[in-house]
Amino acid sequence: MAISNQRYNDRARAFPSGDARCPRPSDVTSGQGLPAGGRSRLKKQVKLRLGTVNIGTLTGRHRELASILKKRRINIACVQETKWRGAKSRDIGDGFKLLYNGESTSRNGVGIVVDEKLRDNIVQVDRLSERLMAVKIDDGKAVLRVVSCYAPQSNSPDGEKTNFWTSLDTYLRSVGQEEHIVIGGDLNGHVGQQRDGYPQNHGGCGFGARNQEGTRILDCAEAHDLVVANTFFKKRVTHLITYESGGRTTQRDDWRLRRRELKLTIDTKVIPSDNFAPQHRLVVVDMRIDLGQHRLLRVTACEKIKWWRLGSCKAMFAAALGPLKMDSDQSAEGVWTNLVNTIHQAAEAALGKTKPGRRFIDKQVWFWNDDVQQAVKAKKEALTTWRTSRDDQDYQRYRTLKSAAKRAVATSVGRLHTR
Repeated sequence: MAISNQRYNDRARAFPSGDARCPRPSDVTSGQGLPAGGRSRLKKQVKLRLGTVNIGTLTGRHRELASILKKRRINIACVQETKWRGAKSRDIGDGFKLLYNGESTSRNGVGIVVDEKLRDNIVQVDRLSERLMAVKIDDGKAVLRVVSCYAPQSNSPDGEKTNFWTSLDTYLRSVGQEEHIVIGGDLNGHVGQQRDGYPQNHGGCGFGARNQEGTRILDCAEAHDLVVANTFFKKRVTHLITYESGGRTTQRDDWRLRRRELKLTIDTKVIPSDNFAPQHRLVVVDMRIDLGQHRLLRVTACEKIKWWRLGSCKAMFAAALGPLKMDSDQSAEGVWTNLVNTIHQAAEAALGKTKPGRRFIDKQVWFWNDDVQQAVKAKKEALTTWRTSRDDQDYQRYRTLKSAAKRAVATSVGRLHTR
């Protein structure tokens, strides 16, 4: 029998190539892995959010400000035109601490708000004038200097303008190069859309035309190697406008920081939907700076009687306790147990108990009740409607609801003084 010359394939398989025994890419694990070995997951990016706004006045709005900062997850905020007199600090709710400086209740005034995670890291407060103040935050790893400023308006005397810019220039020169520095505020100037003449300080994504005060802002930025952060991020027009009044829209609130720190900046934008300031809008900047803002807060562990209130509540405790009765037929242990239970029940009724899982810093503003919140919400919705329609009836409705919100706050505040 003749043997044919047919060539046989010695790689023939006894099962189809699509069978499960065929090695496929899905049968092996990926060899790409993570950027660094030994980590089970990517490390979360640390973000610090700062905000600035010209609030018009803090009277009746400081609790609303704290609510907005909590909603937008803002760690530090600069406020201008507080119109509060004094050089003090106070809690405004939700763990936020306000440090402010002012000389009059009718004009000017600046302040800086710090959240509960960073308030204990404040190591220095510089109150330079009613238009300029700063705080220094140091957590041991990084140092941040936050400056809140409110420049004189264009029609102010030249001497007042010169004093402000001289004070700002002197203070910036005193800040060390090893520190991070951010400057937020209303400088009452327009840096414009183009970067003409200032390629290192202007990003070319501004709004409107530049005026004389805007040139002065850029001159200061050039002298201290700063950048106007708002102009380095391309945004829609509604996220560039920071001031609106009488049909005029401008960009006059901004954030300035060192040019080398621009690489730490994630984003800068305007939030137009939070209508808690009548004319200005909130401007936020997100940065990659770790000051300990993401650490866990200490909370209460278990329920405890508030024995520290006994000094001021002795009469209430005595009334709740009443005359003690002891049964002579019981054992000493039984008498002691009944006595302890009676005292604890009276103390709980008169002094109260702590709640587990609560923050140690939980000082809330007592007048921020449901009625006040509803009145403020209606005012903000009316302002949004009027800005959209520009109708006279909507404007009158906004004015009415604004007055109603002020009355609600005043009524709630007055209840405490009439008790």
